[in-house]
Amino acid sequence: MEQLRSVAAHRLTLEVRDTRVINAPGRQRTPTTTWHVYRKPKWADGERALKKKLASLWVHFGCADIQQTIVLPGSSTDKAAARDVLARRTSELPDFDLQAHDVRLPIGPKVSDSSSTQTWWQKWGGAAVRVFLMLGLMIYGGLLQHSSGRWTVLGALPLLVAMWCAGEWITSNAHRPRIVRLAAGAVMVGAPVLLGCMWEAQESAGAHTLVSSIALGGGGWFIVRGCWFALRNSWVSRHLLGVLSSIVLPLAVAVPAFGYFLQLGYLNSGFGIPASAGTTEVFWQYAIALKPTGICLFFIATFVAIAGWLRHYHWIAFSRNWAMVMVPLVALLYVLTILTTGMSGVSVAAKAAARDAMNGKQPKPYFGIKGTLMCVTPVSGDASVYNGPLPKGRPVLTFGVSNGRLWLWDPERAKHPGGPKPTMHVQLFKVSTSVPSGNGRTCTALERSS
Repeated sequence: MEQLRSVAAHRLTLEVRDTRVINAPGRQRTPTTTWHVYRKPKWADGERALKKKLASLWVHFGCADIQQTIVLPGSSTDKAAARDVLARRTSELPDFDLQAHDVRLPIGPKVSDSSSTQTWWQKWGGAAVRVFLMLGLMIYGGLLQHSSGRWTVLGALPLLVAMWCAGEWITSNAHRPRIVRLAAGAVMVGAPVLLGCMWEAQESAGAHTLVSSIALGGGGWFIVRGCWFALRNSWVSRHLLGVLSSIVLPLAVAVPAFGYFLQLGYLNSGFGIPASAGTTEVFWQYAIALKPTGICLFFIATFVAIAGWLRHYHWIAFSRNWAMVMVPLVALLYVLTILTTGMSGVSVAAKAAARDAMNGKQPKPYFGIKGTLMCVTPVSGDASVYNGPLPKGRPVLTFGVSNGRLWLWDPERAKHPGGPKPTMHVQLFKVSTSVPSGNGRTCTALERSS
């Protein structure tokens, strides 16, 4: 209103008495067709058929685009009309060579010329169908991960048929080479199948295998550049401070809480010992939580980069409904990824520490939690021990003190699952501890009498 008053003061004599927001009436959605302008590859000039075929693929994949689009009303595929608009638009540009440029349709499914409403894949029902199909392909990829030999080949045959059918549909708005149709179908069908395979491989081989495979396959430059394409000139970049504040502040509380949860899983699930017995500094809680969180952020950055490259080359031909369905689903998927990755790493570390203790070796520290093989003997007489008695002649694993009680884990009991539980605790002032001898495997008589 202040801007209106300042402008009117130089031209008119008026007084603003009242203002209100007027919403424009809703209009029926009018279909449009987007054409992308590209520069014809100069290296394809000549009589060689191979160069011309490679140039055609280069154009169809969007590698020759110059990031300029022409939007025409309706769903027509009249290329001449798009070239006429391009000629009028560039007629006053002396450096623009119209003969060296052309227009193309983006990769997308065919739309009826007379339809003024959304097609089935642009509606909520179509988005839900695509989500269920993607989840089904992910499950199929997980099952394919467990197959071997001829069963893998037989399992891949339906995927080839699905890739061809999906490629025929997704590229049906214009005639394209077969390799382009097959590549588009391979991306649509192969991406969720590969994600399911990687998920299943991560569960069995560990998260480091999955991260290394993605890092080697995609590359850091691809991810960073793709994220830049996805976020530039977007709502996130325009509200960067607000987005960062809304993310960083909750993470400052959530990350150490998640770290404490992982420490609890390591001590309680692995050894039956409460987390308070292995209390560490707060920065260790951040460190143990940042590893799975970093893996999750790496996954998110990878798929944001893919979306950025699709946006950069104008390959996204679906409605916003698809994104509105997919974003919450992907967010939930990666929250579950954080939990499963973190807990799987904790489980592996706890089993490794228990195995070292049963072999008479000192376990390696795990993010500040350090279990130590020690000889524990009563100070006088027989000390009352929960789930005792205290083992004699062999060391036990100690993690720390909780509420005045020393928590112990007996590696010898752990070797016999059907026997007494290996976890025990005793009041600290009733026992003394000493370093075991014999390469850390025995407790001498002198130590028992001390």
